[in-house]
Amino acid sequence: MTDFDRFFSRGARAMQPSPIRRMAGLINQPGVISFAGGVPNPATFPDADLKRIMDDIVETDGYQIFQYGVTRGLEAFRQQLVTMLAGRGIRAADEELMVTSGSQQGLELLSRVLLDPGDVVLVELPSYIGALACFRNTLAEMVGVAQDADGIVPEELERTITALRSAGRTIKLLYVIPNFQNPSGITITPARRAAVLELARAHGILVVEDDPYGELYFPGVAPESLRAMRALSGGEDVVYLSSFSKVVSPGLRTAFMAAPPPVIRMLELAKQAADLCTSSLDQRLVYEYCKRGLYDRHLAEVRRFYAAKCEAMLAALDRHMPAEIAWTRPRGGMFVWLTLPAGLDAEPLAVEAVQTLKVAFIHGAPFFVNGAGRNTLRLTFAKEDAAKIEEGIRLLAGFFKSKL
Repeated sequence: MTDFDRFFSRGARAMQPSPIRRMAGLINQPGVISFAGGVPNPATFPDADLKRIMDDIVETDGYQIFQYGVTRGLEAFRQQLVTMLAGRGIRAADEELMVTSGSQQGLELLSRVLLDPGDVVLVELPSYIGALACFRNTLAEMVGVAQDADGIVPEELERTITALRSAGRTIKLLYVIPNFQNPSGITITPARRAAVLELARAHGILVVEDDPYGELYFPGVAPESLRAMRALSGGEDVVYLSSFSKVVSPGLRTAFMAAPPPVIRMLELAKQAADLCTSSLDQRLVYEYCKRGLYDRHLAEVRRFYAAKCEAMLAALDRHMPAEIAWTRPRGGMFVWLTLPAGLDAEPLAVEAVQTLKVAFIHGAPFFVNGAGRNTLRLTFAKEDAAKIEEGIRLLAGFFKSKL
């Protein structure tokens, strides 16, 4: 029998399966109350509007939308993104933009063009599993920096940078999700944002700002983008990623990034080798959806939809969870992060809970790069209605009480 292992690259051998997909068989059983999968609720998908747009563009531009497109994205769509970003306080010229097939591709392309084996990427503790996979596949080393309720801790970031530099290490990137982070739901405060940007500038570290949830804020106003803050002082060392997956549809693999022109040019070469271009059909659907004024109206509805679910989950946690358990209180996004008492391991508890209670959650350890977080877990409020959220949290609370 052929030994195929000898054909695999070092990067392939570094790959690890997603814990969420690994539990899919349990999570997707009938009757399970799922706080596990971090995906948008299909009830928010604007399928009727998208169908009308599809009919229109097939009728008028069928030849173009089914053809290959420009690697950096349709020109009209890029111009639309310039305007959209300006509305978020982010200045980006056309030559600073590239459309990607989902933000995940953006992270993979960035990893490919910026990281060499052994380079250091600084990440939050905890951090997004999909980004960690991209960095790991390049054989870069990820070093975690602690965060608290206000986000990444600047003093810990400075200590980490100093220690790594003293050891002669090359720190390439600081990767952060500043708004309603996946998995923790935490938002970095304005003061922390300024401090983190200054540390990155002082040490010559490129900041990767991943912002898939930034539009999903509930009350108040949107947090200011790191890229926008950095531009005020004349800096351009922040790469910004965003996506239409959480507001419109994840099936339309349409996202984008804003980066300095030299980075965009290198990313364009990498994307040509990856998939040539993002689907012309997907781009045109999103472009027309925004052009017709449907996006802003829909966004307001989506915010209300998730805000009600978040409120239901936080209220249920307040009512039922024992005092020994702590949790975050997000102001947007899709996630709540729980910390159990030290000594409890959320991984076997996740399996037991879905098998005995038919309630699913994701254990927290895989979101950490330093082996910590075994007593943590992630809940999403995106999927279930208020009644099932109440029932699921009540069942989990009793389950956790029995383990204390």
